[in-house]
Amino acid sequence: VGQVREQLGDVGWDDYDGWWLAAGTGTTLAGLLLAEAPQRTVYGALAVPEDHGVAPQVDAILQAAGHSQSTLELIDASRGGFARVDDTLMGFIHDSETASGLLLEPLYTGKALLALKQAVEAGRFATGQRLVFVHTGGLQGRRGFESEA
Repeated sequence: VGQVREQLGDVGWDDYDGWWLAAGTGTTLAGLLLAEAPQRTVYGALAVPEDHGVAPQVDAILQAAGHSQSTLELIDASRGGFARVDDTLMGFIHDSETASGLLLEPLYTGKALLALKQAVEAGRFATGQRLVFVHTGGLQGRRGFESEA
């Protein structure tokens, strides 16, 4: 969190409104919530279906630390299951990589960024609202999909 705040000026920002990142187990989400709550919302784009226990995992971590999850919003970005991909996702990853040069993978970050794009297009966020997108790595997850991306 501190490193992001230090770099805001480099992108012309003086502040931000929240975080958007992929969630598989919820531990990274919980860490961000502990660092930011209640000032900013943390949006977790689920890479797994909702019944895989991310919300209870986050709750348990926050409760153990004496916090609540009031600033967490979970979004189903799983596309039907962990490691499930479709033409829309793979096309989005291809187009995004071509336009930006930023590598994505279809298990976590590709799903999360597509879900963010869809949320913006649906009007979920006000004009000028700033979210920090967290690329959590995981590029080894591309290996099984290289021919599709």
